[in-house]
Amino acid sequence: MNLLKSNLVRSTSWMAGASVASNFLRFFLIFVLLRLYTQEEFGLWASITSIAAILITGDFGITNVLRNKASKAIVNQNKEDFETYFLSSFYFFLLFAVIISILLIIISPYIPYENIFKTENETLRQQGRLLFIAVQIIFLFGIPFSLGCSMFFSFNETKYYAIINFIQGISTFAVVVLLALFHIDIGIVSISYFFVNTIIYLFGSLYFMKVRKWQFKKIPVLTIYYSMKEMLPTGIKFLAVQLSSSFVFNSLTVYSGAFVGLSVAANVNVVQKIYTFIIGIYQSINNPIWSSLSSNYFSGNYAKCRSILYKSLTLSLLVLSAVIVFTYLFRNILIHIIAGEQYEASGSLFVLIGFYFLLKVLFDNASLIQNATNNLNLLILGYIILAFFVLLLVPKILSLYGINAMLISVEVLFIVFFIVVFFHARRIINYGKN
Repeated sequence: MNLLKSNLVRSTSWMAGASVASNFLRFFLIFVLLRLYTQEEFGLWASITSIAAILITGDFGITNVLRNKASKAIVNQNKEDFETYFLSSFYFFLLFAVIISILLIIISPYIPYENIFKTENETLRQQGRLLFIAVQIIFLFGIPFSLGCSMFFSFNETKYYAIINFIQGISTFAVVVLLALFHIDIGIVSISYFFVNTIIYLFGSLYFMKVRKWQFKKIPVLTIYYSMKEMLPTGIKFLAVQLSSSFVFNSLTVYSGAFVGLSVAANVNVVQKIYTFIIGIYQSINNPIWSSLSSNYFSGNYAKCRSILYKSLTLSLLVLSAVIVFTYLFRNILIHIIAGEQYEASGSLFVLIGFYFLLKVLFDNASLIQNATNNLNLLILGYIILAFFVLLLVPKILSLYGINAMLISVEVLFIVFFIVVFFHARRIINYGKN
């Protein structure tokens, strides 16, 4: 079956291989944490990692803008300009990280971060507070440090990203397990986890520059200003999509920890981790597909874009449906092996969270063409509606009717959103053809 060009097949193979290894390591990492820490301590970990997944989107969308600019630069054989954009972004966000980190430390005594974590254990609440501040600072510096890693996709060097991803998985696994075995405080373990990730990203970006033979040369302040002025309007659109998407997807664990309890958040997060382990391997192919769509679209190969869209959606539907059936049938075995008998294996929760993942993967596939071509207005509008619904109404639904009702309400909106975005993607491709 000639689904994709050979270079894309190789890229997705590299990503799939790295994702298998990384997801196995994350799986065993969770396995260790669940057995060496209490349910509430793991709930704190789950809440912090879910919050971190939202914070990581705070790069103002510049990473995605740079990816599309790189694809255009390669097609137009104008890589020198891209170097200026890249370095301008690095310097800007490094300064941004320093300034905002100082401000966060200054204002932190006046913000009750501990209220995010519902527990009677005051020590855990205070740990959550310190963790939240530390994670924000780590991720601020992670913005400039990680810029180069994502650029490997646009330069058809996915194998480098895959290798970095594998090294990251090995490193974080080794550090966290070592600390956990010595019963180090869960707060220190969490900070170490995020810190190691950021350092690996930095080395990955430095290697990206080494491959290009770039140096940290001086860029005039005005050049940085005009580069960021050009990129930020589109970047803000990406930010709106990323932030809203991440908030909607991670709200289940965050709200469970904030409105029901850390123990419930731990149970919900275990089910999510099972799906993330299985589905994360499959979904890793999205990054190479994004770059392929961008290159094909800017090269005028719209028929190829259409082929990628249809076949990736069909394959995703088949694979994810099989995953949901498998996890439902073997849910008791899976959750008891991974977490132990103190965690619940609710059949309805497995089905609903599985369907939640299915919709997200289908939607991510359908919206790749919008991301690859900077057609973001519809995505922004849809995600703003979803985010406001989750922010204003979902807590009430959760309090009155429980987690299942919360999931169903979000999924209904997601279905409508997916249908609209799918037809919009077709229109973009057909318009390009004309």
